[in-house]
Amino acid sequence: MNFSKFISKRIWYNSSSTFSSLINKIAIAGIALGISIILLSFLILNGFKNEIKNKIYSFSGHYTLSKYSGGLGYKENPINLNKGLNSVLGQLEYVKHTQPYVLSPVLLKSNSEDIEGVLFKGINHDFNLESFRDKIIEGKWLELGVNPYSKQVLIS
Repeated sequence: MNFSKFISKRIWYNSSSTFSSLINKIAIAGIALGISIILLSFLILNGFKNEIKNKIYSFSGHYTLSKYSGGLGYKENPINLNKGLNSVLGQLEYVKHTQPYVLSPVLLKSNSEDIEGVLFKGINHDFNLESFRDKIIEGKWLELGVNPYSKQVLIS
């Protein structure tokens, strides 16, 4: 019989009903409860981490290609996708989907004279809708038809 099993049996099955045996059993139950709560909290935090990671990837993707402009602003110089970049990325086995978009900073002014800076993201008809369907709580998705320009806005 191994030594740790011998000690644990001796503590747990102590026949004398002394006060110390009750304290030992309460302490063991407290440690077991504490460890199970810690494990449960780690599992919940891991689930939150995965959900946040999936939301971030659905909004911005895993990789972003942009032209280096040397500035620190949000306004980026567009990349010409007609030069073969899109077809090369489509041939890679680990690339699931590519989608072009445009970011533009804007200032919005409300009726109460408040001014707020926001970042608009312009998309085209190739945008992957599947990652957004479960995130739209109210309203409907943009109607991207034949017309290249739409007057609809989806607010996060």
